[in-house]
Amino acid sequence: MNILRQYSIFIFLGYMIIYFAWLYFWHNVPYKMALGSDILLIISSAVSAILLFYAFKKSKEHGSRFWLFLSLGALSYTLANIIWSYYELVLKKNPFPGYADFFYAFVYVLYLIAFACKMYENKGTYQLIRLIFDLLIVMTVTISLIWEVIIEPLLLSGKTPVLNVLVSTVYPVGDLTLIFSVFCIYLVSKDFFANRVLMLICMGFFLEMVADAVYLYLQALGSYVSGSYIDPLWGLALLLIGFASIYRDEQNVLEPRITASSQGILDKDDRFKLLLPYLSILLLLVIVIWQRPYVKSTEFGLIITILLVIVRQISTLLENKSLLNTLQLLNMELKKKSEEDLQNSEQRFKSLVDSMNDIVFMLDCEGRFMGFYGKCIKEDINQENSGTGINYHDILGVDNILLNEKAYKNAIAGENTVYEWSTEDALGIRFYQISLSPIKNSQDKIVGVVGVGRDITQLKQMQEQLEYISLHDSLTGLYNRKYFEEEKSRLGDGRNAPVGIIVCDMDGLKETNDALGHQTGDKLIKAAATLLKGCFRQNDVIARIGGDEFAIIMSKCTRSIVKDSCIRIQKLITLHNIEHPEMPISMSIGFSVSDKEPANIDYLFLAADRNMYEYKKSKKSPKTVLG
Repeated sequence: MNILRQYSIFIFLGYMIIYFAWLYFWHNVPYKMALGSDILLIISSAVSAILLFYAFKKSKEHGSRFWLFLSLGALSYTLANIIWSYYELVLKKNPFPGYADFFYAFVYVLYLIAFACKMYENKGTYQLIRLIFDLLIVMTVTISLIWEVIIEPLLLSGKTPVLNVLVSTVYPVGDLTLIFSVFCIYLVSKDFFANRVLMLICMGFFLEMVADAVYLYLQALGSYVSGSYIDPLWGLALLLIGFASIYRDEQNVLEPRITASSQGILDKDDRFKLLLPYLSILLLLVIVIWQRPYVKSTEFGLIITILLVIVRQISTLLENKSLLNTLQLLNMELKKKSEEDLQNSEQRFKSLVDSMNDIVFMLDCEGRFMGFYGKCIKEDINQENSGTGINYHDILGVDNILLNEKAYKNAIAGENTVYEWSTEDALGIRFYQISLSPIKNSQDKIVGVVGVGRDITQLKQMQEQLEYISLHDSLTGLYNRKYFEEEKSRLGDGRNAPVGIIVCDMDGLKETNDALGHQTGDKLIKAAATLLKGCFRQNDVIARIGGDEFAIIMSKCTRSIVKDSCIRIQKLITLHNIEHPEMPISMSIGFSVSDKEPANIDYLFLAADRNMYEYKKSKKSPKTVLG
């Protein structure tokens, strides 16, 4: 559509140049001249119908029917052109009058329906009814004048068939009615259309009226032939109406100004709009009087009465219009004040929300952001991409979605939903608790979703610290007795068999504490814990289950693997004692491995503990490890 806007003037010029060039080069060959003229008319009307129908499909519900009926009018014109071409080029008959004229006349009906829809959508039923009556008055006067001046003389002469005369009447009446409709809509409200749309439509109807008038004149003289130089005017008129649709989204720039109408006083446009139907009646009345050789007293009284009624009606309408303009002025001032109050309220709300640590956002029913507030939002989301109307996928990407799909669907369905979301920035991972709730309008219809995101990073960190503390030994960092017992219960189901347990007890720790103090004893415990960490696999559970006692659970292992781990502990103890003779470690070790599935973990632990104590008693024996 942007391309059509940029090159529309060149399209119009190109169409006219091609049309006139064709007529000029083939003016001596009537058949080819008519063929090219008919094809170009069909193309222009079809293009207009397509453009207008596209505008109907792309328009919102409000205003779409106007473009629909205009497109149907252009389609009716296309069918009329096809029928005309068939009679003229194939059947070699004069198409006028004929079936084509029915579709040509139907164009006026569809165009009038389009303008009626526009009036009804923007101004309501009463304005539409008034427009219809104004049109009926103008049409009645127009038909009466045409009948008196043109039709009746032709019928009385007997030279022109009645059907030809009646069909010929349709075109000027239809053209004048359309021009009057556009003029009335312009006067009723200048913001129904963008300026360019209204200009193109008016130009199209004016060219069509000129072409129809010349056509009827030539038909009356019997000198019209298809391919005449007036034919391009019809094509250009249709293109102008069709191309008006591509500017439908433009908005008029309305600058605030004080006018007579805004001050409750009728301006020239208002007065002319109100007086036009009555002026047409007065014109008809003057013609009737002029044609009478003399006027009776009763007729004169009737004329005076009609004039007085018209004057009275006009004065009443002017007064009502003045009151209506005053009311509109008051409404405008009230609306302006309400908008200012609303803007101030929104600014206060935005200032309040922007000072909060929470994130507040609103989305429509299609998942697009309608608002995004919060002091920390500048740190979390790129402001260049966080404008309203952008989908949340466009802001955070599909791999880091702020809005949980299921939660959003629940909120749209009317449910309040809470979930957690995390994002990573330069400071690390931050956590938010997101609460989604539906937004409802005055009719209790859900029109969007409001979300509140609270930063729970510190709370999350505290929870993780508490969980770590509850499951780990504070001195060594190993798992504690609680976690060890939970793992015993979990590993006893047989899925991790065979299972091995090693129990280690530090020798002489009590004597060390008594002689050298608990600080030295704690150093020995930490050194022993570090030593044990280097002896086992990553998935093995190493726990401190007492003051000087450690236990290890090994899953999916064999007896040889467990025994090798115990030997590795002894070697590392020997190496430690060589490197740190001032802080020697002595440890008694016992182990046990299950030979059944599922294993009895409590039995294994007791067996390993018993083996450890037997080894402690027989430290001087050549046997190194009991298991």
